[in-house]
Amino acid sequence: MGEAQQAQEPLTERLKAALASRDIPHIYANGFMNALSDADIVVMLERDNSPVAILNMSYTTAKSLAEKLSHLIDAFEKKSGQTIMTSDDVNKALSQRTEGQP
Repeated sequence: MGEAQQAQEPLTERLKAALASRDIPHIYANGFMNALSDADIVVMLERDNSPVAILNMSYTTAKSLAEKLSHLIDAFEKKSGQTIMTSDDVNKALSQRTEGQP
């Protein structure tokens, strides 16, 4: 077993424990809004355009999360052969269709 895989095992166990816990909120979101403050980043998670949670993060944590999420999506896209559209891409495509453009 490689070092990278060994390093991931404790994280995987922590994630499994968190997912199984009834004490940790499980939140589904299909949208978000974000803003900057002088000290951190605020993310409002939404489900069907209604707020479901507020997440505050330091700039360092937010950047680290953005990079990790990007790597996860890249890996998924490579394995699936599909490119995931961003919310902006979807909104642009829908607005073009409603304006009568192909």
